[in-house]
Amino acid sequence: KQGVGRLIRDVDDRGVLVICDNRLVMRPYGATFIASLPPAPRTRDIDRAVRFLAASQTQ
Repeated sequence: KQGVGRLIRDVDDRGVLVICDNRLVMRPYGATFIASLPPAPRTRDIDRAVRFLAASQTQ
């Protein structure tokens, strides 16, 4: 949560949290960690994340 809080500090902030550790989807404790994060869209598609950031820059 702390890392997400540092990424998004204001209602107008946009960002992408990238988690590269596959244990979060392969190990039982991963679901607990993911559930502790604030609600947000999730994807494993890097292109979707890039499009999101690109769209955020034009706003």
